[in-house]
Amino acid sequence: MKKLRKFSISLKVALFRSCIAILMLVIFTGCLVLAEQEDFVTYCNGPIGFCVDYPKRFTIGPEPVNRNGRRFYDSKGFVMIAARYSNVLDNTLDQEMKSESQEFFDKITNQTKEKNCFVLQGYKGTDNIYVKAYVGEAAINILHIKYPRRLVEEYEGVVLEISRSFKPGRLNFPE
Repeated sequence: MKKLRKFSISLKVALFRSCIAILMLVIFTGCLVLAEQEDFVTYCNGPIGFCVDYPKRFTIGPEPVNRNGRRFYDSKGFVMIAARYSNVLDNTLDQEMKSESQEFFDKITNQTKEKNCFVLQGYKGTDNIYVKAYVGEAAINILHIKYPRRLVEEYEGVVLEISRSFKPGRLNFPE
């Protein structure tokens, strides 16, 4: 009988711990659930070839004359620019990464680098900054995101979804 009681108590403890773990998961990933519930649409730049998803509720700025990118924004201070520019300086991945970090960040909190792509995350002043770039011989496809630091919980999942969706266009052909 004592063994059965001990088993029953340990089962209750395990169940309680599982419930706490699930609750913590829900609390800490709540922002990601919001991003999944958000309606996203895809923008593809035909002449350049890159594509990116963005929240349907965002406003899209006018297409520039050179058709090399687009600006997306909302009323709370979120601004995203997806663009392509010529790699006229023949920058390597490391050079472009250094240039972006010096120009757009006060502090970098996370950085990753792959074969032809890098990601920088951090902040400048009161804004969170996120940069993802694909560097090629002739072109650079880049995603810049800026939003108020106080809204990190609201936008964290949105930034993740946008970043995952950003696919490069032609990187080795001049304009």
